[in-house]
Amino acid sequence: EVIVMDKYSAYFPSASPSHCSLLATWGSWDNAMMLTSSNDDLPPLSLHPHPLDRVSCCECVCNGQVLVSGGTAGSLSFWHISNTQQELSSTGRVTILRGHDGPVTCMAACRPYSIIVTGSMDKTCIIWDTNRICFVNSLGTHESAIGIIATSPTLGDIATVCSNTLQAQQSRFPPSILRVWTINGRLVGKLTLHQQLNCLCYSSAPEGVYVNVIIGGLADGSIHMWSSWDLSFIFSIPCPFKSPSPAVLSLCISSCSRELYAGYSSQKLLAWVKLKQEACPDDLEYIVLTSRETSSNARGLDTYYTLHKHIYI
Repeated sequence: EVIVMDKYSAYFPSASPSHCSLLATWGSWDNAMMLTSSNDDLPPLSLHPHPLDRVSCCECVCNGQVLVSGGTAGSLSFWHISNTQQELSSTGRVTILRGHDGPVTCMAACRPYSIIVTGSMDKTCIIWDTNRICFVNSLGTHESAIGIIATSPTLGDIATVCSNTLQAQQSRFPPSILRVWTINGRLVGKLTLHQQLNCLCYSSAPEGVYVNVIIGGLADGSIHMWSSWDLSFIFSIPCPFKSPSPAVLSLCISSCSRELYAGYSSQKLLAWVKLKQEACPDDLEYIVLTSRETSSNARGLDTYYTLHKHIYI
């Protein structure tokens, strides 16, 4: 299932057959967040944050029963909802936590470890406990505002990306700095890139059998992979399109780690398929899954692609 979204929406696949998938949208004039269930028989749910704290991003945790929204005032709102096949409603309970001095720019949940990590314009990242809904730890200060956060579902590690302020004024798309932290807040490694990193994701192969990778999509259309253990470079996939190369805006890897999906600014969605069990970069092939023209009301580069697979065990 392929979902096309802009920066004012987020899609959350169902955690189990008893729950529904949710589509969250925000950015309206009244600052309301709308939750739409995959069950068409259920009416949308409207949530209303404080009017002076505009919603900037959100995540869904606790098996779809808690919606976390970050705002321009730097606070986090934990909305307790009832999400089942028969009901989509709010319990009326909202917990507000404050830790950032600037607007929340991004967040990423790590469901196996019951944490959510938020980044802010104040150059800080904070780890929150989604079960107890409380502060856990803060990561070291970065050079600039946090642009991307990704979490490892196998180790609980956290990858953060910010811009290189030394070259920020020399380029419209300044190079990025990638850091990896343990779940306890210890810095694993730091990598200074030569161009802008637009998106990031972790593979989720079994630890001890495989070494998982951090996959990043760059502004020149290439995809780079680094070891999740020490950030050592593994290999890169060059941009398959002719010049001018479209930027990679979104990445998603399948649970078996054999299929990688990349969304480009040229409205192309590619599937990179691993042909052999022990494949090298030359054994990768790509398939154009879809090509979609930007509509008149689309937001250009803000439009991105994500792929969600529903696997129930």
